[in-house]
Amino acid sequence: MSRMLPADKPGSDRRRFGRIRSQDVVTRFGEVMDISASGMRVMCDHHEPPAAGSIMHLELRHPQGSVEVKSHILRVTEIGKGRYELGIAFEDVNPTTSAGLLAVVRLAIQSIAVDYLHEQQQ
Repeated sequence: MSRMLPADKPGSDRRRFGRIRSQDVVTRFGEVMDISASGMRVMCDHHEPPAAGSIMHLELRHPQGSVEVKSHILRVTEIGKGRYELGIAFEDVNPTTSAGLLAVVRLAIQSIAVDYLHEQQQ
C-alpha cells in the first residue's frame, strides 16, 4: 500500500540536494535512513504511520543532541506488515534549524567514515 500526494509520480526524483546515509539519528516514527538539507527518509515501525500530506514538527535525535524541524510527509509506502518508509521534506528552515541539520549531517558523515575505516583495517 502506498499513499502518495497527487504531485508525486512514481520514479520521479525531485531532490535538490544529495542524501547521506544516516545512522544513530532517530525521530518519533523511527530510524532515519538517509538525510539531506531538504528532507529525509525514515523507516517507520508504527502500525498507524502519519498520513501523506501531514505537516508536523519532528525532533531529530542523535547522540550529541537534537534539532526540531517543521516537516511535510510527502509519501508513506508500506514495505512489510506494519513497516513503512516515509519520505519527508523539511519546511520553513530558518538559520538555527539549518545549523542543527548541518550538525546532524556531519555526524552521519563521520559515522560513515568511521565504519569505512574500520572495514579497511580488517
